[in-house]
Amino acid sequence: MADLIGLILGLFEDLKFWKKKERRRKLEKENGLPKKIMLDSSAKIFIGGLIIILLIKLYKYLT
Repeated sequence: MADLIGLILGLFEDLKFWKKKERRRKLEKENGLPKKIMLDSSAKIFIGGLIIILLIKLYKYLT
């Protein structure tokens, strides 16, 4: 049951991101702006965690 709820919440998050990205691309195209890289929230969390892990490993290596 928890898996189903998680799947549905993930789907809603993806749909919200895709809609936001579509509006952003339309605005960029209308105004002749360069495309900006857009990351969804799960990608931002993953990248942040990866940076923290790398910093911890680097700190342990240097001490």
